[in-house]
Amino acid sequence: QPLVDLRWNHKLVGLSQTNGQVTVTVETPGDLSSGQPSGQPSSQGTGQQTFTAGYVVAADGARSAVRHLLEIPFAGKTFPDRFLICDIRAKLDFPNERWFWFDPVFNRGKSALLHPQPENVWRIDWQLGQNIDVEAELQPAALEKRVRQVIGERPFEIVWASIYTFHQRHATRLREGRVFLAGDAAHLMTPFGARGMNSGVQDVNNLLWKIRLVREGKAPETLLETYDAERREAALENLRITGRSMDFITPHSRLARLKHNLILKGSRRVKWLRKFVNSGKLSQPCAYRRSPITLYDEFLPGLAELLKSPALLKAARRFRKSPRAGRVAPDAFFIASRGQTNGQPGHRQRVLDLIGPHFVILYFCEEAKRAAQLVAQLEAALKTGPSLPLKVYLVSRLDEQLQLKETSPFELLTDPDGSFARTYAAQPGTLYLLRPDGHIAARGFDFPLDRLPEVLRRASGWKSSERASEIKLNQKR
Repeated sequence: QPLVDLRWNHKLVGLSQTNGQVTVTVETPGDLSSGQPSGQPSSQGTGQQTFTAGYVVAADGARSAVRHLLEIPFAGKTFPDRFLICDIRAKLDFPNERWFWFDPVFNRGKSALLHPQPENVWRIDWQLGQNIDVEAELQPAALEKRVRQVIGERPFEIVWASIYTFHQRHATRLREGRVFLAGDAAHLMTPFGARGMNSGVQDVNNLLWKIRLVREGKAPETLLETYDAERREAALENLRITGRSMDFITPHSRLARLKHNLILKGSRRVKWLRKFVNSGKLSQPCAYRRSPITLYDEFLPGLAELLKSPALLKAARRFRKSPRAGRVAPDAFFIASRGQTNGQPGHRQRVLDLIGPHFVILYFCEEAKRAAQLVAQLEAALKTGPSLPLKVYLVSRLDEQLQLKETSPFELLTDPDGSFARTYAAQPGTLYLLRPDGHIAARGFDFPLDRLPEVLRRASGWKSSERASEIKLNQKR
């Protein structure tokens, strides 16, 4: 990638910042006089170099040097149980699915996990307990015995094996001036549900569009405060969920173990108990419920108006249950009427393909006689709003009902079977504003277009009813 300058063997030893930039100091083996990074240690001694940047994103792992230099606490705990993980390469006739065992015959009183990976590799996890001999467990004979108990006498090759513990920790703040923590540097959680990698990617999705808008002068510096508020909320949510999974998988109190055993034994006969068997809830993006740049007003009609029309009341109830502001926008399908989207006109495409380095407005409409008036209202509203990267899509049931000029800045998305509108519980006049990271910044059942500039200013940090730093997040797991 032409924008990436990758430097190997650079150890961060110092960090300072001013109002305008961050300076990092690194030590590296080899002579750096040539300006080229050293891939291997050199006999010419250690070089020291400084770099400056507008911002620093510290994705430097669980032992983050940046976090230590900033003296940011890493609150939480480490579970005492040890787990053995082993990747094997073998041709197995097992189903292509994830298996989780509680109290299997080959690991009595503990749990085990098996799931497939690419190229005939299978990952096996065994819960070992607390007081174990690490070196003995990693001996080839011990590993072979454990693997044989799972796969039988089939031939296999050990690709990798390790013993590890689980951590449940989070940085007490994710931003310090122009420095941001992301990924394992910001939070550590048990791997059940694949929340570690996914939440790290979501950290970056949340942060980079905000940095871009601030650098381009299209958003105030205070927009960056919302990274800490939103992603710390997500980290705490993930920690709560994975903590519950870990408490069920490795119960340590007598009461917890009794509950664990009763649920497992009872679920074999009583179906409704099976929902309480917690082997890890799969990762889902956090719904930002307390974000200062999200507008939670749903712009519903008044109660008196709703009571006059049973159909309108029913539609409003559906809208209340649809994806709310703060959540990731759901996927749906449409037909592009013009060639401005990634696909070709007339082809079925996906809503998530519209997400990019810009905000997205989805406005649902039907009546042809209102098309010209509608476009004029939208254009007028956008002129008084902030200058943001923005794309506007009009969603109509039928293509011919909305005739747009070729020079129009809007694009028509056709929803011939109404599935798009049903997914978003939309009626004519419904509007959704999607952020560059795919989260819903605002929505309205019967959206007043004169409020659009205000909503855009709020979504880009120009107008927030409260600062992100004042939001009190629940620190409990």
